[in-house]
Order: sequence, then structure tokens, then C-alpha cells
Amino acid sequence: MEEKLHQPRHSLRTFVALEKQIWDAFVDGDMQKDASLLSDDFLGIYPDGNLDKEGHYRQLENGPIVASYEL
Repeated sequence: MEEKLHQPRHSLRTFVALEKQIWDAFVDGDMQKDASLLSDDFLGIYPDGNLDKEGHYRQLENGPIVASYEL
């Protein structure tokens, strides 16, 4: 039986575009945009702790949390 190679469903370009949308939400202070981009079971793992979806978008309650970014 011939083994089939697994083909990814999404490209690196797709993931980078999604990541940019998250960072744009941080720059804009847009909680709704951030929340809409994350799955309900989102878990962010950071050096200072973990954030679920609500914790992630609630960082923006008082507006933008970064001035700019570069990937």
C-alpha cells in the first residue's frame, strides 16, 4: 500500500495573515475583533501565565495594548 503524504490544510501565509489580524486588534484596541478571531477553546501560553479567550480579549478593555508590531 502506498503511503500518502499529509498535505496541510492551511499555508504559512494563512497563519501569518491571521496572526496579523490579532496584532491589528491589539493596536486598534478592538476587543470584538480579537474575540471574533479566537476559538472558544483558545489558550494562550505566555512566560507570565496563561490566558483563555476571555482573558485575551479583555486585555483590550482600556484600549490598545501595543503601539505597533513587526512580524
